[in-house]
Amino acid sequence: MIEQLAPVVAVPALVAAGWTMTGLRLMRSPLWATGGIVAAGLAGALVLIAAFLPLLGLIGSLGVPALSVGAGILLMFLFARPQAVAAALAVPFALFVMVQPQWFPLVLPLILVIPLWTVGWLEREGGAARYGLTILAAFLAVPIAVFGAFFLLRGRG
Repeated sequence: MIEQLAPVVAVPALVAAGWTMTGLRLMRSPLWATGGIVAAGLAGALVLIAAFLPLLGLIGSLGVPALSVGAGILLMFLFARPQAVAAALAVPFALFVMVQPQWFPLVLPLILVIPLWTVGWLEREGGAARYGLTILAAFLAVPIAVFGAFFLLRGRG
């Protein structure tokens, strides 16, 4: 069972860590590595919670997206200046997860980092285009690297 659960937990955790570290690095935060570790831990914990909360029925299916938004807001409070707009932008993705729960492992990292990315964008004094392009590049490159490494390691085993 652990062999099937490890990739499901590790892939969203690594994607969340990569996206968080990119966002915090662009915000010039000295805690970018710590933020990545915290984001990976939160993502892993949320995936494990999501694996067992549906046993509770409706409460579990509503609780997982709410916990995910709460974790994204927690990351924002820990590593950036809180902004209400940034916190609110994670809610549509959580609603999507409520409607389509099978997408949860892929959407979870986005729910976690969208508040951080938005705060970085709002507090940017200059170079917003460079910030946006770097976030877009990380949005594409990090999942490709994580999934590529996963399939490379899986092919060898």
